[in-house]
Amino acid sequence: MVKPLGNGPALRLTPAHPGAALPVDGVEELLDRHGALFLQGYGAGADAAAAWARRFVRRALRTPFERVSHAIHRDLQTATKGTIAQDFHAEFSHLPHCVTRMVFWCDVPGNPNHIVDGARLVEALSADVRRTLSGTLLRFTALHTAAMWHAFTGVSDRESLETLARDIPGYSFTFLPEGGLLTHYLVPAIHPHPVAGPVLCNNMIPGAYSGLWVTHADGRPLADDVIRAVRDTAHALAAPIRWQAGDILVLDNTRVMHARDAQPAHRRLYLVQGWHEAGGDALPAGSNALNGNHGTSSVVVVR
Repeated sequence: MVKPLGNGPALRLTPAHPGAALPVDGVEELLDRHGALFLQGYGAGADAAAAWARRFVRRALRTPFERVSHAIHRDLQTATKGTIAQDFHAEFSHLPHCVTRMVFWCDVPGNPNHIVDGARLVEALSADVRRTLSGTLLRFTALHTAAMWHAFTGVSDRESLETLARDIPGYSFTFLPEGGLLTHYLVPAIHPHPVAGPVLCNNMIPGAYSGLWVTHADGRPLADDVIRAVRDTAHALAAPIRWQAGDILVLDNTRVMHARDAQPAHRRLYLVQGWHEAGGDALPAGSNALNGNHGTSSVVVVR
């Protein structure tokens, strides 16, 4: 059965009868159209969840420095460790290797996650806030340890990284003495989505990432009232994900942001994240991971 999740456009899919297999036919089209699908009540185990995820994340990104892989299915990794709440964000949207797909699988449930559609968010913002963000480039500055950038890029030396990054517009970095990396990336506050239109789907809301600074492209701070308006509107539109063991959530990370409540220590939530197209470099040139919807060449003006 297919029903809206919250006020939509995300959908909730439930089995027509006990023991029904996870749906496959038509899922790609539903995900393209609605941005997020919550498969509830299927009771999927790790084998079924991993196989299903591989159909829709054809090139997985593993981040061994911050997540633990499943003992058997290595592309299944734990969601962010710890128990603290995280505000709305789009995974890695402050970097060129921003993933396009995320599949979450619940092993042991905890407190809810939440999702918000970036197109609905743009529509719901006040005209003043839309004008402020329209055509605006955000500058994301991030600090990465050597282990982090080695894992993200698939290379470990300066020359190879410079070659990979050469053709990525709006991206620059500085090597630090201890081997770390300080990166700067220009990202449009509102970018075009091929189905949903203008969307706000990035990491400008504080409280999701540590070691991340967000400013205007020229370094000016973002106005507190603009950040507050985006955050409050996102929370007003959010749809809760109330987990049961075996549930699956798949989302378009270029359109839909996610958040989580504070979690109990016993929660076990796994994810497969990556790109819906196979092949390509670990660090997609020109931000190909976002199908051209990200980066300095894709600024959207919204009236």
